[in-house]
Amino acid sequence: MKFGKTEKILAIACIIVSLMIGCGYVIDNNKSTTTSPETSNNASSTIEETPTNTYELQLIDGNYYVNGDEYLIVANKSHKLADGYEPSDLVEAGECSTGACYMRKEAASAYQSMKEDALNEGITLYFTSAYRSESYQNTLYNNYVANSSIEAADTFSSRPGYSDHQTGLALDFISLTDRNSDFDEEKFFHTVEGQWLYNNAYKYGFILRYPEGKEKITGYQYESWHYRYVGIDNALLVHNAGSNMSLEEVFNFSGGDYVE
Repeated sequence: MKFGKTEKILAIACIIVSLMIGCGYVIDNNKSTTTSPETSNNASSTIEETPTNTYELQLIDGNYYVNGDEYLIVANKSHKLADGYEPSDLVEAGECSTGACYMRKEAASAYQSMKEDALNEGITLYFTSAYRSESYQNTLYNNYVANSSIEAADTFSSRPGYSDHQTGLALDFISLTDRNSDFDEEKFFHTVEGQWLYNNAYKYGFILRYPEGKEKITGYQYESWHYRYVGIDNALLVHNAGSNMSLEEVFNFSGGDYVE
């Protein structure tokens, strides 16, 4: 069959169009084998939502907090509390050796729950100190300095404005089964009360604030009797981080010594 000039042109045009359509089909097929924008966005979203242990120290109204958490307020030699800081929700935490002792409301409630559960196991928890005002800490610290030296006092007592007790979240425990263990880190740790606290306090939101061997990190000597309320979730993080981990290490903020 013979084609005229016009038919040949039409035939060539048809071939070209067919090839173009075929190429477009191939390109579309190639696109279909790559990751779609929707899939790509989902992948990015998954990565962004992966939890990370990133903690930021935030300065709010003159106080330092980890990630803005009110129960992770920081008071140590590197971070001073706001002048005259006093928690607004202090309540009586229960009987203590110095009379009525106060704590922040949630911490006091957690302590009462912990005390009741310990009592059900035959262990009576008893403490000697909780909230301390800045003025009281000033008197206490100066007495220690007068009886020893600034260098010695700084290893076990806070200067006014730097005390963990001023947060209203700290407790100093003593043993009713061994009164010779008061403020003796090794002796108190081995009392029934000390052992129970070490193994159970985190379940109620309390952590050992000054662990053994972490003096250069926390700025204070080992205190087996000093527990600090940080909330149950935060206490669990500290507990799961490993044996004797300090608050400074787990949440990545400095402690150490005073910056003169």
